[in-house]
Amino acid sequence: MNESNYRSLCRGCDTILLAAEASASRMAIPWLHVIREHPLFLVQYASESDKSGSVGSFFTSLRAIAHNLIGWCVQLWRAHRTPGFGMRFSEDFPAQADVLIVSHLINVGHLARSTDFYFDTLPEVLDKGGYRTVVALINQTGQGYSGRDGGLMSRLPSARALLGRSMSLGREFANFIVMGRETVALWQLARSERDTFHRVLALRAAREAMSGGARAACRLGDQIEELVRHLQPRLIVTTYEGHAWERVAFERARSANPHIRCLAYQHAALFRLQHGLRRNLGKCYDPDAILTSGPAAKRQLDRIEALAPAEILVLGSNRAGSTCEPLDAANRERRKESPVCLVIPEGLELESCLLFEYSLHCAKVLKDVVFLWRMHPAASFSILAKKYPIFRSLPANVIMSESSLDDDAARASWALYRGTSAIVSAVLAGAAPVYLRVEGEMTIDPLYELSDARAIVSSIDDFVALVDGDKREFPTDAQAEMAACYCMEVFSPMTPEVVVDYLNRIDRSSNVTG
Repeated sequence: MNESNYRSLCRGCDTILLAAEASASRMAIPWLHVIREHPLFLVQYASESDKSGSVGSFFTSLRAIAHNLIGWCVQLWRAHRTPGFGMRFSEDFPAQADVLIVSHLINVGHLARSTDFYFDTLPEVLDKGGYRTVVALINQTGQGYSGRDGGLMSRLPSARALLGRSMSLGREFANFIVMGRETVALWQLARSERDTFHRVLALRAAREAMSGGARAACRLGDQIEELVRHLQPRLIVTTYEGHAWERVAFERARSANPHIRCLAYQHAALFRLQHGLRRNLGKCYDPDAILTSGPAAKRQLDRIEALAPAEILVLGSNRAGSTCEPLDAANRERRKESPVCLVIPEGLELESCLLFEYSLHCAKVLKDVVFLWRMHPAASFSILAKKYPIFRSLPANVIMSESSLDDDAARASWALYRGTSAIVSAVLAGAAPVYLRVEGEMTIDPLYELSDARAIVSSIDDFVALVDGDKREFPTDAQAEMAACYCMEVFSPMTPEVVVDYLNRIDRSSNVTG
């Protein structure tokens, strides 16, 4: 997909979401929320380039419809064993709270952490500031509530709620009816649409209204509405990437408490054509304020006129690092004498293959450069090598990392990357960023705002020319300093006090109004 097609897709999906006759249930369709330009997110839109109405496309649609209906049947069967809203609570769960934070449980081990995986010390700081805080965790572990080890419930920390993957039969069936009506409404929209492209989008949206993602967004909306109705918080804070469930959460929270303030935390690096969180969808669905991971994101969002109603505040990130001591002459020379290139792919098979295969070819030319391959924690090199024979026999100057990212980057002169935000930590540890660009694609570089401070390579010759020879001038001191300064603004240290200040301002405003 080229940039022109991508922008057309974004406009088309937003047109359907913002149609005058659109209901709140339409907002729950994830497919209509184009997140960003990464191939991972765009692969689901590839079939929409086929506007011919071919037989193959027709049967693909039938299979998808059947798959969605089967998914609903499974969900309804699971629901008959689930009571109420399917949530579980810690033993000391309060009857009222000032702040509701919606976070994610990615790994069971995270329950043993003293801080939240995404929001770090924010809940504790709010509590100390006099604001009773509850954290609702979206369960993404694949593990249930019970088991031989007591399941998740035995490990749930204080003032936590665990959101379930199922509700009662009546509530799940109610969502089935609502999304079924939305499917019919979108079919009718498609029939009235004269433009072929927009008709195709509406037809696909009708199909996606019954998808598992839409089911999950509806369920999260129900659970969050119930929590807000029970706790009556003044503030709800969610992670924010542009997903459907985030917008649904804001709308349902306001439905339960019209006076609640909605804060959205942009915790991941922003990309050049990021779309989902850079546009407004209406007062019911938009956050009152956006918390950013650093000043770099704040600058980007401040420039977007459509976001002007929302206040932009820097919360920072627990992924922030501190730069090593400036690379002195001895350190720079040591890195030049024993050159290392750190290779850091995302946790995606195709992205890992692309970077590893490219660096493997470079390694065969640059015998004196060590290529340090670092697998994403969610991926396995043994599985990759089993599937791709090219990785089964590696030259002596290609080695697998067994150390931390900071330790790897501290010995590296360069870090070869594409879409991973791990490049921020690598730069702060002293490695110079080298982005691998695929000809004809939209860039997925999280450091796209850097110009001369990062290198861009497309061919083997590009990389060889960059690092070969005795001088090895990239990066210069000025380039290294510029890259490090920028990365410190992508993920700046956490300052949870900004949320306390926000609540204090709400209190003062309420007192003046009263």
